[in-house]
Amino acid sequence: MPPESKEPAKAPFIEANINWDILFEFLEKEKCILCVGPGIFDSQKDGKLETRLASFLKKEEEALGIRVYEDGWFHYLPGANEIDAWQQVKEFYSQPQPEAAKILQKLARIPFHHVLNFSPGQQMKEAYTSQNLPVDYQFYYKKEPYPEGIQKPTKARPLVFNMMGDVDERNSLVLTYDDFYAYLESVFEAKSMSPVLKANIFAADYFIFIGLPFEKWYMHLFMRILRQHAEKRKSKKNAASSQLSDVVESYCYEQYTITFVQEGITKFVDEFYKKCEEKGMAKSIEAAAKLQLPFDTLRDLISENEFEKLFTVLLEQLKVLGAAGMDFINMALNLEGQHNALKQKKTLGLLRDEEEEVQTNNLRSNMLEMISELEKAFPPA
Repeated sequence: MPPESKEPAKAPFIEANINWDILFEFLEKEKCILCVGPGIFDSQKDGKLETRLASFLKKEEEALGIRVYEDGWFHYLPGANEIDAWQQVKEFYSQPQPEAAKILQKLARIPFHHVLNFSPGQQMKEAYTSQNLPVDYQFYYKKEPYPEGIQKPTKARPLVFNMMGDVDERNSLVLTYDDFYAYLESVFEAKSMSPVLKANIFAADYFIFIGLPFEKWYMHLFMRILRQHAEKRKSKKNAASSQLSDVVESYCYEQYTITFVQEGITKFVDEFYKKCEEKGMAKSIEAAAKLQLPFDTLRDLISENEFEKLFTVLLEQLKVLGAAGMDFINMALNLEGQHNALKQKKTLGLLRDEEEEVQTNNLRSNMLEMISELEKAFPPA
């Protein structure tokens, strides 16, 4: 928790400062990263997530052989059953959270390319999969090297990255203070996240923070790991949180130039999603469910040089996505234009046979690459 200042600078609120056109420009350019925290699961009725976790675990405190703290973390007593304690944590995070699920599903339909989730639960990933939206998923596994072959995330196939581990992988979780110190050591060694993802984070120009526990001291370590302090003037930042004091909000504004919304999480996400729909950028879950691309047929058409038929079939299928599929539609139209230009040069006798062969092979390679990207974004059912 940051020290209180006697006269903190009052953080301006989003109504007077946000420029939606700029925000959507960075979304379109894949330069805007969403950071989601446990505050999304807080409620006026049930209280904060960490308080509910502490109460849930305290019911079995004696049987599990643990001592539970108010923040939901605990330590093991002599003779503790670590597996049973982990199962209790899994059971807690598997509980239905219908109000939070609605918020997360709306966020999943906003075209973020990269989501950093500061909770060990899988609800953010499930917000995509439950709506048949393509998504990749990774998590930070302390003291383990990052998986090889991770691709740069895209709007077509975004990445959800759990910064605090995954509830199904016991040794990835931060459950005790010992876990947390081992986790911090792993974070600072910087070996557990792919350089591709780190470069993508550091290249971002806009950050949206929703439900992050800025009142916690360790959150400010993460902000520095994300380079939001030393390079704070290089990116724009908006945040929506619940139950934060004016002092904490002002501290975040002074240290990181974060502008907080005044209405809270739900209203901000509703407004964000509404404006995204108005711009024609929101992902259509109905269209994603209907899209059934015949990938083998498309590859056969490419191998048979049936390029005109390929573009006819492909564009007919992609149009069901509407604005949400414009990246792939533009890609297909660009390749179709290249093909038509190649035909025209051939008709005019402007290409030697060997030149035509080279350019045709390049075009064929680009087409196959596009089909592979589509298959990643919309895998066969």
